Amino acid sequence: MLKRVLSVAMFVAITFSSFSQSNTVTDFEKKNEESGYSFFLYQSVIRVLNRDDNEDFNKLIKDIEFIKVFINSPTETNSKTDYSSLLSSISDEGFEELFMLDNKELKASIYEKEGKNESPEFVAFAYSSLHQKTFAFQMKGELDMNCLLYTSPSPRD
Repeated sequence: MLKRVLSVAMFVAITFSSFSQSNTVTDFEKKNEESGYSFFLYQSVIRVLNRDDNEDFNKLIKDIEFIKVFINSPTETNSKTDYSSLLSSISDEGFEELFMLDNKELKASIYEKEGKNESPEFVAFAYSSLHQKTFAFQMKGELDMNCLLYTSPSPRD
């Protein structure tokens, strides 16, 4: 029994360590781990959200490996400074900016990095001046946009 438990534990550790993650997001999380919180959503967990067993939803997320979210708490850090340093650091990792929003209450940027023979990786950062928090989002894989663009309405609509 102990051998089975150890085998499963090693398999899980190897599996989770094989996911590539942005150093910028990882460093931001480590720096703020005492005052922030994070969570992972793997494809299997996202599928659980599909309570209606909608096949289009399953097709939409079929290429997502994981989504990671980290939110810092304003008590220990200057969130606006964190946001600025995240933007400069992510560019150094080879990510390209896809979209940027900058207004009085919210600043946000979305970045993409495509690897050879790997799923694309998306990273987004947001800073809310209302909440004085910085948010980091990371997604390995991509949404199948054809499922969003070309789906027909369900009979319930």
